Amino acid sequence: MRTTLLTLAASMLFAGEIHFHGYAELHFNAPTNADNELDLHRFVLGMNYAFDDRWSFDMEIDLEHAFEEPEFEFLHLDYSYRENLNFRAGLILLPVGQLNQNHEPNLFFSVERPYTEKSIIPTTWQEPGFGVFGSFGEGFDYQAYVIAGVKAEGDDGSKGIRGWRSKGIESSANEAGYLGRLTWGQPGLQLGTTLYHGGIDQGRDLDFNSNLTLWDVDFQFQQSGFDVRGTYAMSTVSNPESLNDYLGLEGEQSVGENQYGFYLTAGYDLLHGKKQRLVPFVTYEKFDTQDGVPNGFADKPGTESEVITIGVAYFPIPKLAIKADYESWEDGAGGEKRQFNAGFGYQY
Repeated sequence: MRTTLLTLAASMLFAGEIHFHGYAELHFNAPTNADNELDLHRFVLGMNYAFDDRWSFDMEIDLEHAFEEPEFEFLHLDYSYRENLNFRAGLILLPVGQLNQNHEPNLFFSVERPYTEKSIIPTTWQEPGFGVFGSFGEGFDYQAYVIAGVKAEGDDGSKGIRGWRSKGIESSANEAGYLGRLTWGQPGLQLGTTLYHGGIDQGRDLDFNSNLTLWDVDFQFQQSGFDVRGTYAMSTVSNPESLNDYLGLEGEQSVGENQYGFYLTAGYDLLHGKKQRLVPFVTYEKFDTQDGVPNGFADKPGTESEVITIGVAYFPIPKLAIKADYESWEDGAGGEKRQFNAGFGYQY
């Protein structure tokens, strides 16, 4: 029996039905106000299997911080019906912002991902659900999903919604979330927008309604060696005062009524036209996880941050990136931080 299974697996592999993929990142971080750190930040192992020309299965396992935090990045079953209508079900990596679905280290310039796509868009954000996707017209792509609602957790709501993701771990299913994304692409230009709306799902004992709405707009322009990209994202929590009471939050710990963030990156490829790429870049971003609080609560000034990152990324081949950059931070409370980062990453 074992021989039969091994033979079957080998035949599928060499028939081209199974494909392995993934990526990895090693980071060195040297902040001015803390110890230096060297971290195997991510190693991701993925596999795609085609049952036939319509049914396929795709998944990735993310082994973060040298296997300290393993999780499924996504795991879903697809049915290809036609170019403009296909179906997906499982643990879905949500199409929001520029990086949540496409965040391999060779796809952006900085060592760390932009902080707006971590603090405001909770990359990496995956939820169980189902939906449709496809392409139509001249360069249009869409995705639309029904997924499990988020669950508000944590002892400090000013930290934002990042800790509210379920990641498919016994996700509450009393409330649903609805997400749609539309992109338009032409040679050298990509525009996108996403809208998410869903109930905050604390279980059946929640005696009030509270919803999360999140949207973003993003773009990328590439021409003659120049690469300019940016994202603006904003989320709103309805009925935050009742949610604060439910979570037992007081004072500056309040959930923000709004959270917003944006960044703009500009780079230029000094080796434009060659196989290798050498891209000096600069990124400006600003974000706030507590932009306004209900009456009776107080804003925490330190939740607003402004970050300037200057660095260089070298790509000896398209799927390998070697990076170094310097971050300068200022927050709304007058705090400052500086940090040097270096690292490499690859996609396979």
